[in-house]
Amino acid sequence: MDYSLISVRYAKALYLLSIDKNISEKVNEDMQLIKEQYGNSNKLSEFLNSAVIPKNKKKKLFQDVFGEHVNEVTMKFLTMLVDNNREGMLQYITLDFIAMYKKEQQIKTVTLYTAIQLDKEYITDIQSFLAKELKSIVELEVVVREHLIGGFMLMLDGKLIDTTISSKLKQIKKQLLS
Repeated sequence: MDYSLISVRYAKALYLLSIDKNISEKVNEDMQLIKEQYGNSNKLSEFLNSAVIPKNKKKKLFQDVFGEHVNEVTMKFLTMLVDNNREGMLQYITLDFIAMYKKEQQIKTVTLYTAIQLDKEYITDIQSFLAKELKSIVELEVVVREHLIGGFMLMLDGKLIDTTISSKLKQIKKQLLS
């Protein structure tokens, strides 16, 4: 069974429904919340993937954890996943939904790796520059990696731009040794 194909289909169905009901932004926020919950604990995944836990307890978990925080459409979707024995795929469906939403909204996720923490004004300037150059909305995540020696690394669409001094030193060492 191709689980990635199944998760994409469920995500697409939810995405199209959210567009039809004009709530795609809210459902995206719900998916972000669910993604965050998966990141905070492995217990959610273990609970949902367990075959010995009855469906009604899984539905109650969804209601208790997400009931007050998510849209009614999202809640019905979660319940439907349990009814169709697809609750174990929720993490993948969530990621697929977010990817679809970002693609349709032309949102680019960019990760900036630096040796030191940057101030907010500088980050805002970088984000504005990237948005202008990419002609997209930019979600900028800044990650401090103290082992970098000057410069920065920028990850965009699976491509890495490395302008760090440590990278340049490695290139020089490789040239000298070859």
